[in-house]
Amino acid sequence: MKKVLFINASPKSKDTSITLQMADEFITAYKAQNPDDVVTTLNLYDENIQFLDVEDISEFYAPESLRPKVKKNKLNIMKYVDQFVEADRYIIAAPFWNLGTPAILKAYFDYVNISGITFKYTEAGAVGLLGGAGKKVAFIASRGGGYSEGYWKQFELGELGVRTQFKFFGIDDVETVLMEWADVLQGDELKNALALSKRKAREMGARF
Repeated sequence: MKKVLFINASPKSKDTSITLQMADEFITAYKAQNPDDVVTTLNLYDENIQFLDVEDISEFYAPESLRPKVKKNKLNIMKYVDQFVEADRYIIAAPFWNLGTPAILKAYFDYVNISGITFKYTEAGAVGLLGGAGKKVAFIASRGGGYSEGYWKQFELGELGVRTQFKFFGIDDVETVLMEWADVLQGDELKNALALSKRKAREMGARF
């Protein structure tokens, strides 16, 4: 049995979010193939994830000898850290906003970046501590325009940011399913593009 953490970084409902519709197809297909796995949903907006303030930083980035103080942090940060570390699979649903992911996802990553737990510093640089255990990530996103190639690719910081963050944790196995031009396509073109994206999400979920 594997623990799967579904991190929802969309403020919309599934009825109005293309990203969440794709994620739902992915998770349904995954569960069909892996009925014994436990999928836990973490809706970042429901959790009211906060930006770190000065007090949080002084506790959060404290030396490991002061880690018990971090456990008592007002944001209950260690609850999220423990959940993140214990997961075997990660599913991230995050729409493409203003060249990146919603800021709440970065705020969440700020919670789970703890030296000595998810990474460590060495003389050669930072080393991720979550690799080597078969952990992997599915990143699901819709984009209003096209950022996969050509001129606009240089401005794509959503998928790139997620891949970079997990690589920092030591996890290189990141798969992506995208729908582009969501704000441009209309009518049958939009319906067909969404149907194709959902099919790709199902296929990836079935083999993830």
